[in-house]
Amino acid sequence: MMRLFRIVIVFLVTLLYAQWLFAQQPVAGRVINRQTQSGIAGVPVTDGFSIVQTNAKGFYSLVRHPAAQFVYITIPAGYAIPAEKFLPRFYRKLDGQRTKGYDFLLEKEAVNDDHHLLIVGADPQPASAEAAQKWLEFAGAHFTPVLQRYPSLPAVGILCGDIVGDQLDLYANHRLAVEKMGFPCFQVLGNHDENYEARTDEYSQQGFRDAFGPEYYSFNKGRIHYVVLDDVFYLGRHSWYTGYLNEQQFAWLEKDLQQVPKGATVVISLHIPVEYDTTRPAGSAEAMPGDNTLNNAAHFYKLLSPYKVHVMTGHTHWHQSFEKDNVFHHIHGAICGAWWDGSTSFDGTPLGFSVYEVKGDSLSWYYQSAGRSRDYQMQLSIDTLRQTVVANVWNWDDRWKVEWSADGNHWQPMQRYIGYSPVMEAYYKSLPPGRPWMQPVLTAHLFKAAFDHKTTRVTVKVTDRFGVVYTDTLPVR
Repeated sequence: MMRLFRIVIVFLVTLLYAQWLFAQQPVAGRVINRQTQSGIAGVPVTDGFSIVQTNAKGFYSLVRHPAAQFVYITIPAGYAIPAEKFLPRFYRKLDGQRTKGYDFLLEKEAVNDDHHLLIVGADPQPASAEAAQKWLEFAGAHFTPVLQRYPSLPAVGILCGDIVGDQLDLYANHRLAVEKMGFPCFQVLGNHDENYEARTDEYSQQGFRDAFGPEYYSFNKGRIHYVVLDDVFYLGRHSWYTGYLNEQQFAWLEKDLQQVPKGATVVISLHIPVEYDTTRPAGSAEAMPGDNTLNNAAHFYKLLSPYKVHVMTGHTHWHQSFEKDNVFHHIHGAICGAWWDGSTSFDGTPLGFSVYEVKGDSLSWYYQSAGRSRDYQMQLSIDTLRQTVVANVWNWDDRWKVEWSADGNHWQPMQRYIGYSPVMEAYYKSLPPGRPWMQPVLTAHLFKAAFDHKTTRVTVKVTDRFGVVYTDTLPVR
């Protein structure tokens, strides 16, 4: 009996040692220039925990973390985004083979990517076959005209989460949509992309990982360092979540940013906004809502304080742009608007996405409304009873100027206020009862001016932070 006991003990110890030994086995491979078959030096490679760089011949080796599911690279500047039907393939799934090499093939960009195009949208969020078809039609129709506007620029896209609406079987439809978009597009995990049957946050993300790879990663394009993070922390009950970055991501991000020179421009994409601009315009009776943000934002800001930062988010189904210290916040209105019902998000922002032109380490941008020209940057409404013109300027920030003129007379500033989009408010009132989720939300990118009874037409002129001027005119009668 004692001998059998010793045999069992020896077997268990051997098994545990073998598991430990396996965990210490390196993951190795090479990053290769496909055109020349030579190795690419200095490329960061990670398993989501540690980060190493390729040597002079493009080889790397790292010790796999026991919880790691992928090995992946930070795509270097000057190289095209490796993709399969426009879904980026910067990662390899770890399959348990101890000696297998995990290689990555890259191709040089045809042009200098210091000047490139970034297209960012959020929340296509189809929750039914009908909505999924609408997303496919949107993807096929509305991105191509933008690409045609910049035929010589490399383009990259980011979708800031809620790529489906709780129906994870629609990931297949989303892959088709990305293919129709026609350019490499990275995915961010949103709260509606998680498995609500999972018991923990970690397991809730598995379906997303299986379809699109790791939920946090980075890449370079030109002089910009791009980072994608997952700030949706699932609480183990259906639809319960909060904005939170776990320590695993913070520790990885610290290592990732060690590869980035201080003062560089970093673009970080998440789903839930880090914070909102809740400041109240002078004279406004209303206050902006400010809940559902990143709980540990102070630590996020501290880590990014040495850089010039743009944060890309979605989640809200309304649009907001504002700058705070070294961070510019871009909260994107939903591609689906009010879940593919109506023509705007809850703040009156039209269905659409943002277009960023990147030159060196600087970004300029505009909002592209679906089916509209590039110059459509506001929506005017006339309240004849109050003799007031209202301008909804969805991409406004505090370096814009909004003015109006009555019958071609001198320009006067309009008054900014917090209120409801006249268009979304009218649409909501036209709906049958029983749709409380369709209510408009307060927004602070509204402007108004009063005209007298002699006025026959009003013109509104807005000048964005880059000096681009847009005008629109409406008859009063």
